[in-house]
Amino acid sequence: MSETRYDWLADRWVIFAPKRNLRPDEYAASFPIEPTNSENCPFCAGHEASTPAEVFSLPSRNRRKKPWLVRVVPNKYPALQRLRNVQGLPLALNEVSIESSDDTATDDNETLTNEDSILFCRRQISGAHEVIIETPDHKSSMSQLDSSHVCLVFEAFRQRLNYWRAHNALHYAVIFKNVGYDAGASLVHTHSQLIAANFVPPDVLRSCQRMQQYRETYSRGYFNDLIDHELASGDRIITTTSNFVVVSPFASHLPYTVLILPKTPSARFEEINDKMADEFALLTRQVIRSLETILPGTAYNFVLHTSPFHDYWDTVFHWRMELFPRLTRVAGFEWGSDCFINPILPEDAAERMRQEIGKLQFAV
Repeated sequence: MSETRYDWLADRWVIFAPKRNLRPDEYAASFPIEPTNSENCPFCAGHEASTPAEVFSLPSRNRRKKPWLVRVVPNKYPALQRLRNVQGLPLALNEVSIESSDDTATDDNETLTNEDSILFCRRQISGAHEVIIETPDHKSSMSQLDSSHVCLVFEAFRQRLNYWRAHNALHYAVIFKNVGYDAGASLVHTHSQLIAANFVPPDVLRSCQRMQQYRETYSRGYFNDLIDHELASGDRIITTTSNFVVVSPFASHLPYTVLILPKTPSARFEEINDKMADEFALLTRQVIRSLETILPGTAYNFVLHTSPFHDYWDTVFHWRMELFPRLTRVAGFEWGSDCFINPILPEDAAERMRQEIGKLQFAV
């Protein structure tokens, strides 16, 4: 039987329809990109000239053997225009005034215009788009990195977020990872990306406003209550550690979605201490490995949500990691209604992952 569940934070309903898994699929064969190998991969050690010049790296102790272990470079095909000296821009796209027909010039000659109509508002945006190359070796997954190395990757995440947060022109940044063709990856070599922007995306702003609304209504943080209720129930808990809880969200938009949450409220991932960062890095690797075991070869994304750069939201924001395999396709109904259909109940996904994650052992 189908049922609908409400995602309070996103203000969106999700339909759970387990029988959808029984549909025939004549399009099961995907069309993956041709994988690179170590000889033609631009991310492998020795091919540094194939990428833009690095902006950050974490060196190897033995530089003769490996000059770097984690390397950050500007994206060769950036999603945003490269940041210049942008000042005085609105904090979010929907804060743009549409009452005046005059262009609003910024310090670097970027323009904001509505073309005399509410129907055709537009503005120039800029920021930074970086690639975090996670290893000099030709590996396809973060789960293949040893413990100390995966901790270095998350150290790079923190340092790059802190670097961009220091720029007054920017208002938001996100770390994300695309793995596999269906998740939007273009190269197999394991890597993550960072986008920093001079605006707060509307969905991010909306979630901040929802968290603020929850606190004003209930005098508690949204994720504080979520964690307490999930721990009390246990039905959707996958695993816990000293500082984190891993849960299959009640109204997951996509099957096998995983949410990793710090138990103690904290707005900014990049400001956590080293010990907690290492714990989070190893836990993320464990979750990825369990998903790879349950769903071999499946594409997935992760998104590391940290507070927008304006400290106004720090009192209500709760940083977190969201991982979601790309098992289903977003089709006509979802696009037309903004209501997702998920064929796997989160309780079933959590039970399967609990069984698998308990088997995993990683050498330190």
